[in-house]
Amino acid sequence: MLTKDLLKIKLHKGHAYPQFIAIEDPDARELGRRLLKSMSEANSKPYASLEEELRVTVDLETHPYGLGFVKLILDRAEFSDKVDDSAERRWNLINTAQALRQERYFEKVAEFQEEFAALHQNTFRSLAHQIYGDLPEFRPLTSFEVWSEDDLIHRYNCALVQGLLLMAPRLRVDLSFANALERRTLFRAIKFHRLVVGDIVAQEGRVSFNIEGPLSILVNTQVYGMRLANFFPHLLRVQEWQIEAAIKFKGKETRFILSEKNQLRSHYREGGGYSPEEDFQEFISAFNVSNATWQAEWCEELMRLGGQQFCFPDITFTHTSSRHKIHLELFHRWHRGELEKRLEVLQKNGNSQLILGICHSLVKKESLPLGDPCGSAIDEFSFVFRSVPTPKAVNTLLDQVYATEDKKV
Repeated sequence: MLTKDLLKIKLHKGHAYPQFIAIEDPDARELGRRLLKSMSEANSKPYASLEEELRVTVDLETHPYGLGFVKLILDRAEFSDKVDDSAERRWNLINTAQALRQERYFEKVAEFQEEFAALHQNTFRSLAHQIYGDLPEFRPLTSFEVWSEDDLIHRYNCALVQGLLLMAPRLRVDLSFANALERRTLFRAIKFHRLVVGDIVAQEGRVSFNIEGPLSILVNTQVYGMRLANFFPHLLRVQEWQIEAAIKFKGKETRFILSEKNQLRSHYREGGGYSPEEDFQEFISAFNVSNATWQAEWCEELMRLGGQQFCFPDITFTHTSSRHKIHLELFHRWHRGELEKRLEVLQKNGNSQLILGICHSLVKKESLPLGDPCGSAIDEFSFVFRSVPTPKAVNTLLDQVYATEDKKV
């Protein structure tokens, strides 16, 4: 991810234009080739010296985006996190140096360094490095995924947009899917990243909706912002897409609009990048093993709530005999606004095909001051969970909702 100081954005007449690099740009390709070659030959170099080596390669006048390249490359590299005896060795060296200075007076630093190194039968430079061997900047490189210049340029262009998304209070998304698989994959990615989605409109093969940005979330804005940024490459796999957002950049109110015409490319592997979170996958497996009446699976469809209102359920439960389906939508601590809207819809219209799982932090009186209508909706259509739902709580609510619907029939 690029930090704010590395974002190359041009402001013109109230619009923000990311300074994308053309894939065929010879200067960018040459710089990328040299940086990636240095990484392939780095072996076990420590982070600090490797970063310095890469930064020296960059001529900022010719390559204003160069430090962005360096940041993305180092972010992708893996460095050793092995815990060794560096801390103990550091104190031994410090204590030895202190004792040596107390024994005699050294007129020059070089004299002290020479005698200290001889005492340890090593070079002073090597000993100095050992002092800090356990700090992040001195950890050695262990592996680096091999990239091409194309990969680096595409990742840089994508990172420019991701950096802007971290400053967006809200993102408007407009999509047209090539097929059902493309639609399901994107909807699942939205749920996987736990994004707050609202104002959904689906008509004539197109879907548009708002995604709340980190600046509109009251808690854990940094975590949520990273979720939104990490979601963006999924969007690039859709055939036709457009995003629009208003941001404040360099003290100026501005907006940006991007679409598939910008020719951005996702670095997520085909069919990859999305994986249901382990805890919820374990819940589905545990539920299916313990329940003979209902079977659970990840929901891959958009659900109509009435009129032009839709939602993205997380899990679908199918009754084994009647095949009646009930969908579960999970709400976490930053979904307060959408939860209130959903409860109002359920209270007003009722729905035998949707139940809600609500994180316990949202039902605290100081966190979710709901009125009486919404309060009754909580009892009728939802259950509360802490980290993940429990099969027992879900099954109780499923049977309750299903029995109510059966009586109506």
